[in-house]
Amino acid sequence: MVSNTRPIKARGAEERIRAEDLTDGQALDSNRFVELFSEQGDSVTAYGPGNGPQNRQAATGFSDLDLQVDNDGVVEAAKGKLRWEIYADPAKEDLVAVSSTFDVGDFRSAVSAARTEKRVMPAQQPLAGDDSHVVLAFRSVDSQDGATVSVADSDDDVGIAYSRYK
Repeated sequence: MVSNTRPIKARGAEERIRAEDLTDGQALDSNRFVELFSEQGDSVTAYGPGNGPQNRQAATGFSDLDLQVDNDGVVEAAKGKLRWEIYADPAKEDLVAVSSTFDVGDFRSAVSAARTEKRVMPAQQPLAGDDSHVVLAFRSVDSQDGATVSVADSDDDVGIAYSRYK
């Protein structure tokens, strides 16, 4: 059963997805979400989307990302939606939860913003542990079908927050 993720009150250690952590060369498709990043939990460590509370005054999960794509040799800003996915199995076949979608442009515009003005990605559950995965996925707009993620052209000084729980 696929359901929306929901806020979590426990605070995990903040981790950051950087451009260099993204799956480079991933072909984009406006009809489906493609995996950009994945972290597998185990019996000791679990991972979850976002970090800290939603309240901007106490937030820790400030996030930004300047994702670039190569569209037949033309490098351009990615356009489309990001979302978190939680899979219950190592093969990533049993999708158990998805987050709301986020416009990737919101994360790009946050790159030059002050830290506390960036997009807040609060901690959410369920968590990925015991061989399950937390995945950051992206669905492009129609005009970028067939383009590929270009890690080399993406700004590595930015990042998306997620949490590690032990």
